[in-house]
Amino acid sequence: MKKSIISIAIIAMFIFSLVPLAFAKEATEDANAETTAAASDNSGASANAGARAGIKATARSERTDDMKERNKEKLQKIAELDKKQIERLSNLEVKNVEKIANLKKDRLERLAKVSQEKIERFSELEQDKLEKISDLNEAELNKLGAMSRARLKEIAKDDVQKLRMDLKNTRLVKVKKAEDLDKRNVSDSRVSELREKFEKSREDFNKAKGDVESSRKELNDAVRSKNENKTIESGKKFLIRASDALTSHLEKLKSKVQESKNIPEDNVKSIVAEIDAEIAKINSIKAEVQAATTKEQLKDAAKKLREEWNKVKGIAKLHAERVVSARVEGIVNEGLVLEKKLDSIMAKAKEKNISIDVSAEANAFSEKIAASRNYYKQAQAKLSEALDLRANGEPTESDKISQLIKEADDLLKQARESLKEAHEALKELVKKIKEAIPDAKLSEENEVEVAEESNESSENNTTQASTSMNATASA
Repeated sequence: MKKSIISIAIIAMFIFSLVPLAFAKEATEDANAETTAAASDNSGASANAGARAGIKATARSERTDDMKERNKEKLQKIAELDKKQIERLSNLEVKNVEKIANLKKDRLERLAKVSQEKIERFSELEQDKLEKISDLNEAELNKLGAMSRARLKEIAKDDVQKLRMDLKNTRLVKVKKAEDLDKRNVSDSRVSELREKFEKSREDFNKAKGDVESSRKELNDAVRSKNENKTIESGKKFLIRASDALTSHLEKLKSKVQESKNIPEDNVKSIVAEIDAEIAKINSIKAEVQAATTKEQLKDAAKKLREEWNKVKGIAKLHAERVVSARVEGIVNEGLVLEKKLDSIMAKAKEKNISIDVSAEANAFSEKIAASRNYYKQAQAKLSEALDLRANGEPTESDKISQLIKEADDLLKQARESLKEAHEALKELVKKIKEAIPDAKLSEENEVEVAEESNESSENNTTQASTSMNATASA
């Protein structure tokens, strides 16, 4: 038998998990560093380090105060601003205050209603984009400001009409961790149960695969001996073991689909129903094999099993890619939430007059996460197209569907590569933050606000396609 497609997919998923594990490792190392520093508070080295940090903080504070005063002088020339608005806007970089000051009265008033953090994010946009987004209402601006740096820059290129349409399908969500954005709530106990089932199915598959190879040799020996009874007996054993291998292969895939937290519930049910239908067909063929008494009956059963194997290969490839895509989505969500947590830390630092120059690293991290997001979205579109073709009668093993699955796989590889690059940018970002704020708690579960963009239409199409396939299979 050929190498299992789903096993390749699972290996890929384990590689993906290195990214969030690396995030966790970074946080753990930070926590260890904090503990070590606390234990040596009384040492002379710590005292000297604290003194140096205090001098630097004082210097930064003085520079920040000077900048705020200069900004206030510019902003006070704008008659439409009240004292509260001037105070909020004066914390911006000088170059960004100039862009804000160039806005017309009505635009400035709309922009000044959102939070300090969002105003800062908007002020980093180019002048023409800043003017365009300031035509949005307060609710729309709040959604836009909750997007990642990279997504904000990307969406700000659109005209106001398209901007409003995208924002209409966006909702603000407050989360403490990336799992809060999952499409499905799968309990830890259920995940543990499914992983045990997967391991059991993998063991069964490996055993059945080994048995198939040994029984194939036994069958060939029987055929060469021209002993019909022995040939029938060996043929039955070979086909039964092949049936068991196929069933175990599908059970592995089913466990991973059921474990996936970012495949919508309706889609999970449809995929599981299809897999169960294929398992039932294989078991039916297995029953025919067990009841066979002639070579002709065995040949007929072997033909059916071969046809089923060809079909199962296509199904396994398609749904394994969906599992991988869902895993990538989960990691991208981790990146989006982490970016917001880092923003929160930097905002608190600014309140304490601590200046951290991490804009390049923050932008690089955000852009790589956004790139990964775009790749997996494109991959999902390819998989949805493949499902639509299946719903319209195209065989899963056809060239058209195989090509779409290959293209989705290539896109997911690019998504994984972007995640690796994001992790490299993250390491530099964390290093600078820790240097400026040694007591920053990067792993803290503080609540952050993210903009969740709906993908409802494509998900509904996928669900409808899966439902149609199940109806066809049942018929």
